[in-house]
Amino acid sequence: HGFESIGAVTAGALTANKVLRLGLDKRFRKETVKWPKLLASVAIDAVGVSSYALPGIGEGEDILWAPVSATLVQVLYGAYWLSALDLLEEGLPFSDFIPTACLAWAIEYTSIRRVLPFLPKPKGGDDGDGEKKKA
Repeated sequence: HGFESIGAVTAGALTANKVLRLGLDKRFRKETVKWPKLLASVAIDAVGVSSYALPGIGEGEDILWAPVSATLVQVLYGAYWLSALDLLEEGLPFSDFIPTACLAWAIEYTSIRRVLPFLPKPKGGDDGDGEKKKA
């Protein structure tokens, strides 16, 4: 009886979670993670720039930090080209001053895509400022 109850409760919780998630507006969900994503992006870039605090040793830190940073950018923004750019920026010597994670945030949450038309199109037709483009 105990395992059946646990299974029923789990199934009910998963169903409720799915219903609640579908009920939330996509734009609302995007707005709720907007500022935490910016804080995470600033932290990612701060760790990348911290290599300048240790001349000589810092470039060694970049080799270790580059894949970690690229993975974090991929998890946050889901764009392979952004994570590849971050990996390249962190891996190349003396290029740490570029705030790649913060640029990724700006691309997702501002209308910078309109100014830089060569950027890849986002998934779902969202142009970066929460509005759908009309075909």
